[in-house]
Amino acid sequence: MESWKTVVRKGLLAVCVWLLLSGTGFGLEGPDEQQVKTILSRFMDEVRQDYMHSAPVDQIVEKYGPALIPYIDDYSTDPCDKVRWHGYVLVWRIGLDANDLEVRQKIVTGLVRAVRDDAYNSGYLAHWLLRFASTDFSEASRQVVREVLVRVMGESRVEPREDIILLAGVADLKSELPRLKQFIDEHEGKLKQQHEENLAQWRATVEKMRERRRAYYADTLLKQYWQSSLVWAALRARARMGVKADIARCIDLVESHPDEDYRVVRLLRELSYVRQPEVVDYLHTYLKSDKREAYKGRDVVRATYAQHAAIALGQMLRGFPWKKDYAPNQEMVDRCRKWMAEQKEWDVIR
Repeated sequence: MESWKTVVRKGLLAVCVWLLLSGTGFGLEGPDEQQVKTILSRFMDEVRQDYMHSAPVDQIVEKYGPALIPYIDDYSTDPCDKVRWHGYVLVWRIGLDANDLEVRQKIVTGLVRAVRDDAYNSGYLAHWLLRFASTDFSEASRQVVREVLVRVMGESRVEPREDIILLAGVADLKSELPRLKQFIDEHEGKLKQQHEENLAQWRATVEKMRERRRAYYADTLLKQYWQSSLVWAALRARARMGVKADIARCIDLVESHPDEDYRVVRLLRELSYVRQPEVVDYLHTYLKSDKREAYKGRDVVRATYAQHAAIALGQMLRGFPWKKDYAPNQEMVDRCRKWMAEQKEWDVIR
């Protein structure tokens, strides 16, 4: 049996070889070859010397972009696992920034194949691929996602995976809608029963605690059976693929959560994965709200519901004026509200 290091090396090598042999042009237009090799070598040396080093991936990709691709393969056999991991990161970031659909599709195909073949990095890669749109998945990459989905949901020795289920929704695998529905039907009842049994045990335990400790576990007692579950992932995947009943059910489940703060802070972003107009309408109601999170202590910043809604909408709508990686302040919220009011229809990123 191959060691995990061999599998990881082959995974990154497969991505780079696929990109190079697929005919995609990654020629050097600005920087010369030696310059790119030097900057990539320096970048990887910093990663190698400090395992926890926060390497400037965005800056390097912004400056050199696809010109890096031919040289990332040089690090596919590196003994440092984080060096190989950063090779994947660079390829992924180049794909996200690429404006050429063919380039994006080829990079997605390479990464999807690594999800299938590289057990060590499969989880990272699957989550990263959720950032792409359905149009970035070619028929070849969809076939690989389908293969992985069937494997993780159909083999008794393999645990079903939330990231793969969600990836199937992003890849728009409508052929797998019946499989996802069957999974929901088979597991939801058992999940709900198990949750009720666990909740009863938790409630009995918490009632014996002092008041301050009981408050600490309040969120646990309010947790719904579907939260953080594979059933919730399957429902959202079907909703993303346009199943109206599941779109409505996802919205209803979020809206029915008894803790309004938790609903807004955590669940709105999970719901934004669905990428359907009905979800935009639902999130828009929170964008228009002036309500603020409940007081949780002097040292806790209380954001408004509108700020959380802006972040969720920014993941869904093309042209939405929220700058990613920035917490929206009131000025930005006002700009987002104005922008939403001016739109005749939603340009949802699918």
